[in-house]
Amino acid sequence: MQALAVIERPEVQRRDGRELLEAFLAGRSAQTMAAYTRDLRDFAAYLEVAEPAQAVETLLRTGAGEANLLSLRYRAALLDRGLSPATVNRKLAALRSLVKPESTDCPRGNRGADRRQVPSFPGRM
Repeated sequence: MQALAVIERPEVQRRDGRELLEAFLAGRSAQTMAAYTRDLRDFAAYLEVAEPAQAVETLLRTGAGEANLLSLRYRAALLDRGLSPATVNRKLAALRSLVKPESTDCPRGNRGADRRQVPSFPGRM
């Protein structure tokens, strides 16, 4: 009787928040990188984590429903701080850009399968 060959599955590489953040910022202008970094630092402070990479990992590793709830709560916290709607929308735009499948190394077949929505603030106050 012949022994069965063990077929090993290719390792799925788990990306950490730092690598995801670097890939997201790659190729952007210095001004855009600085603005996204500031806004992601603010998001990290909201989550009470030490750095933006941890906030990125938290957002991207949660399910779509949890990510939506997290972004809605963040938006409410920004408004509670008295920030203008334009500032709130800019900060949320950083998160929205981050969760786009093409900015997070998503395999082509999975695009759109797990949609995370980041709300915007409608209109001016």
